[in-house]
Amino acid sequence: MTAGKPRWRQAFDRAERTVGGPLEGIVASPRYVDVTLLVRRVRGTAGTVLGLPMTTLRYVLNVPARGDIRRLGHQIAALTNEVHDLAAGIEDLRQPTAPSPPARRPARKAGGDA
Repeated sequence: MTAGKPRWRQAFDRAERTVGGPLEGIVASPRYVDVTLLVRRVRGTAGTVLGLPMTTLRYVLNVPARGDIRRLGHQIAALTNEVHDLAAGIEDLRQPTAPSPPARRPARKAGGDA
């Protein structure tokens, strides 16, 4: 089955199996849950002991907070919508317009030209 896959995909699959297998084993272990809970407790305690909220600690450590990521996501979505609108406007301008019908002359009155 690997013969039909591109070489980059074969390399990616090999690397993923090499790294993914051990990581899956770590995440599935009961010790992982214990460590995760310990890290959460330490984070909460660090904020309490230092008297700083975690958001402030993140900024000091130059780590973005969840709100920062959310705002960036909204900004990217707005820019994407704007680009789509601009592309649609350009496409409308590129399409040839149908020729307008010739202007009609006013009908002549029967019976006389002056």
